[in-house]
Amino acid sequence: MLSHEEEVELIRLFNKMGGQWTPNLYNTFAPKFALTAIETVFLRRNAISGVEILLIQRPPTDAHYPNEWHSPGTMLRATDFQEETVTGKDIPAHDGFKKAFDRLAQSELGIGFKTKPRQVRSIFHFTPRGSEIALIFLCELEGEPKAGRFFAVDHLPKNLIEHHHRIIEAAMDGLRRGL
Repeated sequence: MLSHEEEVELIRLFNKMGGQWTPNLYNTFAPKFALTAIETVFLRRNAISGVEILLIQRPPTDAHYPNEWHSPGTMLRATDFQEETVTGKDIPAHDGFKKAFDRLAQSELGIGFKTKPRQVRSIFHFTPRGSEIALIFLCELEGEPKAGRFFAVDHLPKNLIEHHHRIIEAAMDGLRRGL
């Protein structure tokens, strides 16, 4: 438990932080909160292997998932919501996570989205980094990504990040239901 003085100092330091955390800060704070992840599942149809999914391998230096494959995603940041519009009954509606999707397209994919991502499910799960609320989106790419490769959905790599099995399963269920 923090003393009163330590709590005041922590609040002072926290207020100095910007919208993006360093990996060390993220790994320190993530276990203390349920953070929101934007999980994208890029599917394409292949005449030979059927439905394929884009996966990207994490670097060997990754703190939690070295050399493991994952479906691309990003954490939602407080700065992702700078513009609000008002919908019925004065409920604010945000810009549809556009800033998070743009960040993902630039940093991990190197290309844009062909169509607007479609949310298929939200799940709450526990990961080695901490608790996460995952917003899962089916997506299409405009071309070939700068990183990763496509795998047949029924032949995923053995070193796929564990909770990404559930993310892919939710996306496939959304595809079957026509979402």
